[in-house]
Amino acid sequence: MKKITGTFIQPLCGGDIPAMDWRYEEYDAEFALMKKIGIDTIILLRCMLGPFAAYDSSYLKKLHPEMWEVSFDYLEMLLKLCEKYEMKFYVPTYNPGHDWLLDSYDPEQECKFLIPLIDELMEKCGSSPAFEGWYFAHEISRKVAWRVIDLFRELGPYCKKVSGGKPIMMSPGVQG
Repeated sequence: MKKITGTFIQPLCGGDIPAMDWRYEEYDAEFALMKKIGIDTIILLRCMLGPFAAYDSSYLKKLHPEMWEVSFDYLEMLLKLCEKYEMKFYVPTYNPGHDWLLDSYDPEQECKFLIPLIDELMEKCGSSPAFEGWYFAHEISRKVAWRVIDLFRELGPYCKKVSGGKPIMMSPGVQG
């Protein structure tokens, strides 16, 4: 039987999720437990959700002036904990919520929109020994999602170029 060795972490939620109130000590205890059971890969699900951001991003602030002030840098904390527990860390891109099922969706524009964020994330995470690769935050599932595939075809090579060939993860969206 194959073991699960990776997990998503999502400290940014709009609901009543206890992990939103956790800080280093609580996450440290959780990481120790994950390491003990064989988890070796951490994937941050999102760098922004609604007004919440995982780190103090100057780029996201420009795009979203309604973004709340970041009082805790989850990205930095997760990188440090991955370093401490010798885990791999996948950094998320950003899904701005543009509907790739519409005819008006422009993958080239979205790629240009995301490149400055990729650069900012590389600056913040690229030197960490835990930085293993990227997680594309656009979850796709329908046959008509081909337009976001075009985004991946453009953004993927850029992410690989700036990170020295680091791998890219993506996940399907479940509909139903």
